[in-house]
Amino acid sequence: MPEILRIDPAHKRRIRQMTCIILGCRMIAEQHHVRRPCLGIGRRDDAFSFPLCHRHHRSGGYGVAIHYGRKSWEKQHRRTEVYFLRLVYKMLDVEMPERVRVWVEERMAGDRND
Repeated sequence: MPEILRIDPAHKRRIRQMTCIILGCRMIAEQHHVRRPCLGIGRRDDAFSFPLCHRHHRSGGYGVAIHYGRKSWEKQHRRTEVYFLRLVYKMLDVEMPERVRVWVEERMAGDRND
């Protein structure tokens, strides 16, 4: 059975109260959802999100905005989406939901095997 859309108002509110997670950027943030193939297009899970300003999220162009190319964005910032997802839970000092923890561990194991 496919995973359903998960909306977490408390987590969404915490993310939107933060500034952009990119070092040195203090702009107001919007919520970036990590894309996961198992959810399909247009399906989001708020637990898989972190704060990015409009520039780093959508409008900054190639290498600056994550939606212009995740791999180039990760190369530019020398960090992966997984890193930022883990960081946001540390910054918020809240426990990572089990489904997020499992997904993060799978991604990290895959990176070590590459």
